[in-house]
Amino acid sequence: SSPRQVWSEPGSGTTGPRSHRPTQLKLQSILQTMIKLGRVFPEKEAVNFILDKAGGPDITAYVKHVSSHSSTRRAPHSIIPDLRAHNFPTGRHRINDSGAKSSAEAFLKLKRI
Repeated sequence: SSPRQVWSEPGSGTTGPRSHRPTQLKLQSILQTMIKLGRVFPEKEAVNFILDKAGGPDITAYVKHVSSHSSTRRAPHSIIPDLRAHNFPTGRHRINDSGAKSSAEAFLKLKRI
């Protein structure tokens, strides 16, 4: 019998003989270091980022589902961005009469091809 494979997202194995997890972690670290050079400080795999974005019975069911697994990062259908930055620059405007901020929260997802 072969070992059971666990998938974090379609097409990216996290365990097993052809695991992409070590490559994913290296890419996250490289991108995180590059972003820090621009004085943006991201966090890796922010598991609980969605808690303040949704409410009611939906978030309760999601938290219950993810918490029922031994590893939240490997729970089926879990929503976990590779990197999350709170102060990602949004660009500069000559006139700011819209109340827009110069930074925003950003969710970054790495894709390998």
